Amino acid sequence: MNITNEELVKLCHGTLPYALAKDRADFIMVMARELLAFREKELNMNVYIIRRNDEVGYDQYDAVVVVEESPELALDLAKNYYGDDGWGDWSVTITKVDLDKPQALLGSFNAG
Repeated sequence: MNITNEELVKLCHGTLPYALAKDRADFIMVMARELLAFREKELNMNVYIIRRNDEVGYDQYDAVVVVEESPELALDLAKNYYGDDGWGDWSVTITKVDLDKPQALLGSFNAG
């Protein structure tokens, strides 16, 4: 893709990488570093299964699958998403999923 200097300025004007760059080549290097940092962060995400440890009744959650960087952040995300409704006292077990093998992540059956 060919892009002129004028198009580059219009596209990126006001962005931090643009402000930090000395010239076009420097801007491309800054953006490449930003992209690599983003990809690195993206690759640090994990899959966790959060399961309740206490009794589960009707109209309650018993488990959730979360994608986050750490078990603590996974629990925070679940708490913020679901609140206290349907989760008891949040006595849970958090398990990191091994993504190197085929598997079923969650089967949830609550007979009524």
